[in-house]
Amino acid sequence: MRQLSITTPKKIQGILCESYLDESGIFHIRSKGKLITSSELEFDLKQIQDHLSKYSIKPPVLFDATNLPPLDKKIRKRFEQILNEMFSALGVVSESKIGLMIANIFIALSKTEVPTKIFSHTMSAEVWLRNYRGH
Repeated sequence: MRQLSITTPKKIQGILCESYLDESGIFHIRSKGKLITSSELEFDLKQIQDHLSKYSIKPPVLFDATNLPPLDKKIRKRFEQILNEMFSALGVVSESKIGLMIANIFIALSKTEVPTKIFSHTMSAEVWLRNYRGH
């Protein structure tokens, strides 16, 4: 595996989200606002896993929940599993009150093993997530 050395982030266009690993080692995911189905989630996850497998790190993830639809229990559990397997920390940011409410519910109900925090501004989330790079 190669070490983290990113010059131009490659955006991954999934069905449910778009994502990329930035130059500082933070993985960004932005929900497209589509209702989440298991098959579409697995499709997007495969793309993300394939991309991250090129690097020898478990990056922190910045999840933009601004357009996130409500999550059912099965999807919430799968997100929880993904976080624990693929990422070192989770920073959730939302510009909408509904997105923040959904994120708060997810965090309250989930059993994530990674440090998790909610933010209303991307810059604050990025500063916090830098503490979890390269784990």
